[in-house]
Amino acid sequence: IYGDQDSPLYDESSLRSVAAAWGVTSALDEKKTADEIRNMLYADVLAKQKKREKDGKGKGTDDFLEFISYDELIYARALILDAIDRKLVRYDVPKFSYIYAESNVPVAIVPDKHRPRKFDYLCDYLLAKTNETMWEKFRKEVINPDYIDSQNFKWCKWLAKQEDLPITSKSEKDIREALRVRYA
Repeated sequence: IYGDQDSPLYDESSLRSVAAAWGVTSALDEKKTADEIRNMLYADVLAKQKKREKDGKGKGTDDFLEFISYDELIYARALILDAIDRKLVRYDVPKFSYIYAESNVPVAIVPDKHRPRKFDYLCDYLLAKTNETMWEKFRKEVINPDYIDSQNFKWCKWLAKQEDLPITSKSEKDIREALRVRYA
């Protein structure tokens, strides 16, 4: 988390994506500095490790170290958390469901046993191979051309791969334009 230039979390956009994907809710808040995000992420990992040592449940430091090696998963989880932060998706307590805020259409119903880890459940549900159509629908609901323009090029390449758009020998401008057309 506090590594030098060789660390996968040295770059601020990577740090924010990883922190958001890990579940640090204010990781995408532009008012927070990179150092504040690092401190929040460190505190969260440490708290989860202590909880794991105490009751054997939850994610610990080893899980975090394994987690940061999965770029694809990090981008996907960050997108899901960002949709929640932008209030495009919200958790409806009476229905125990995540729903699209604008249409009130359910994204996922969270079973009783998964309610303490509802964000993780939502991510697992959307990213399961059997739910590819739900994941595609989710992306179409929460991504728009302005959002694509606000993301870094590495994220755009990830999204292009998600959409099966060709990225080899394409410039950043071409990839962004293809994504804008797809999400227009």
